[in-house]
Amino acid sequence: MVRFWLKLALLLSVLCLAPVLLIRAQPYDDGGLRALITPPEGCLAPCFMGIRPGGTSPEDALRLLQASGFVGAVLHAWSHPDRPARIDWTAPDKQHRFQAIQVDFRGNLATNIIISTNLAIAEVRLSLGNPDSF
Repeated sequence: MVRFWLKLALLLSVLCLAPVLLIRAQPYDDGGLRALITPPEGCLAPCFMGIRPGGTSPEDALRLLQASGFVGAVLHAWSHPDRPARIDWTAPDKQHRFQAIQVDFRGNLATNIIISTNLAIAEVRLSLGNPDSF
């Protein structure tokens, strides 16, 4: 009788453990997160979607954003003599990992890039790996 219960326990353990192992064996799909947060080739950090603080004009930034595929609607793109120029835009759909991004310009060069996102740090670590140091 004890032998029957041991076999049943082993069978149930294997049946419960198999789906967990199958799920864990699959590679992590970051859904384009790596493409969003890593600089494109030839654009050294700090660089976001080809926009470099201190090196990108408003016209170039708009062109880069519209060509990226990550931009839905440009909400504001203005320049005022008394205030810095600014570009605000939103993601094209709910599938993207950010809600809004803002680029500020002073003179004719980008100064700040502000990103509103719903990313968890765990997703970034899964996509890029652990940092070299904490």
